Parts: sequence; C-alpha cells; structure tokens
Amino acid sequence: MKPEIKTKFSTYPDEAQRKLEAVHHLILAVAEENDLGEVEETLKWGEASYLVKGALRFEWIGRRKTLMP
Repeated sequence: MKPEIKTKFSTYPDEAQRKLEAVHHLILAVAEENDLGEVEETLKWGEASYLVKGALRFEWIGRRKTLMP
C-alpha cells in the first residue's frame, strides 16, 4: 500500500480502516486474478483511487445526523 493511501486510511476510525484495507486487498486480488495489469494507487480529490483499465475511487463518510426522525 502506498504511504499516502496508508496515511489517509489512518485518519479513519479503526473499523473503517479494517474494511477499507480489505477492499484495497480485494481490488489488488481481482486485478491479479483477471490479468488486468499493474494497479496504480493514488489519491484523487483526497480519496483512495485505483486505476486498472479504468478507475475505482472510494471514501469513508461517517454517519450524518438528520433532522427527520
């Protein structure tokens, strides 16, 4: 995992970190299993981004309070 991705994930709550790290490993495994070539990891707009013949970005967003019951 690139240091900037690891640093970004470290800003999230522990449970979110574990889930996002699992997604990270899943992306790499799927790319390898399907011979999609090298996976480019980067931050785009402050979000983890994985580029393999296309792009996948994801971000953890905490629960928001609403005014509705």
